[in-house]
Amino acid sequence: MPEFDASAVAVVDRVARQERRALIAALTRRLGADRIDLIDDVAQEALLSALTLWPYQGVPEHPGAWLRRVAWNKALDILRRQARQTDLSDDVLESLALSDFRRQDAPFDDARLEVLALCTNQSLKPLDQILLALRLVGGLTNAESAEALLMQRDAVGQRLARATRRLARDDTLVVSLPSRAVLAQQTEQWCSVIYLMFSVGYLPRHGQTALRQDLCLEALDLARALTAETSVPAGTPHALAALLSFQCARLDARLAAGDRPTLLGDQDRMRWDPQRRQDGFRYLKQARAASREPSRIHLEAAIAGCYAAAPSYEQTDWPAIVRLHEVLGRVWPNPVTKVGHAVALVEAGRAPEALALLEPLRGDRQLAVYAPFAMALAHAYRAVGQEDDARAMLTEAEAMAVSESTRQHIDALLA
Repeated sequence: MPEFDASAVAVVDRVARQERRALIAALTRRLGADRIDLIDDVAQEALLSALTLWPYQGVPEHPGAWLRRVAWNKALDILRRQARQTDLSDDVLESLALSDFRRQDAPFDDARLEVLALCTNQSLKPLDQILLALRLVGGLTNAESAEALLMQRDAVGQRLARATRRLARDDTLVVSLPSRAVLAQQTEQWCSVIYLMFSVGYLPRHGQTALRQDLCLEALDLARALTAETSVPAGTPHALAALLSFQCARLDARLAAGDRPTLLGDQDRMRWDPQRRQDGFRYLKQARAASREPSRIHLEAAIAGCYAAAPSYEQTDWPAIVRLHEVLGRVWPNPVTKVGHAVALVEAGRAPEALALLEPLRGDRQLAVYAPFAMALAHAYRAVGQEDDARAMLTEAEAMAVSESTRQHIDALLA
């Protein structure tokens, strides 16, 4: 009997994080999003098979291909057993068994983008499109999607079930490239989904870690893939790639010892990734050239560019960031945008204005579970010397859904 290689367990864990989303995308390309439960099941079984076999047999040279083959064979076995209850005929099953994961008529080179196109089927409501894409492309659980969208977990599950039933009535085995007008509309949805994926990784609200780098980098990779597709309208994808490049450039500097978040002003800028920073400015230039009017993502990318351009925190152009936030508030009048605006006001020496912006929002239902709002308000209170109010807001933030490392960071602020 082959010896057990304990080092392979860590490899399986890493490969699972790297390959799961691509595996689900590849399966969805062939089976359709209406079979979401089957896709999830066989993907999980393939990963469990890897965890069982690889420590003894060794990690395959191409682990992603191994997982796709195992998952697909399991899917075919299930479909054959259910052939009498499914709408797939024996001929279709046979053609699927012989087909390759990379169809010759596929509209995109990247399977994940093809699944994004499938998820943004115009027969679905916009919110359902986002939820389906977060599940199939982002690999998020219902709980993670609920947290990202400030929804109840049960409501997410119900909407996904209805969406997949709706898709089951359509032919989802073949994804055709939509017209350019429809594609332009879908691109906005795709960018929203990718941005939500990044947000879940950048600020997890549960668990032990304050940062999920794998999810952040996956979102950046998807944004870059969008910019490479000539059929996708330029502009917003480039702005998103710029924004995520700037943010991902700071990932290594964002955590201190003990996995605690490090505030921007305390980060070691020598640990910022120079290539991603440079990519951010390149994508931002392309986004500006391709768009007549700035979108929310254009403006957020420009704000991130101001941070990236500053040689030190003290030399940050806070007045410019405040002006950009003022425009952002008009383009996207959302309570969450006011949080970043308020922080910029505090740093620009205008803390009373920050309080005037934030205090009326204390009854907002969307912000009642959003810890950064309470922390921003605490920051503003401390800037004007209202220490008791600041400590009260930090206590409220700690009681919200935050990761364990963020809770430790709040404890340090309260000490």
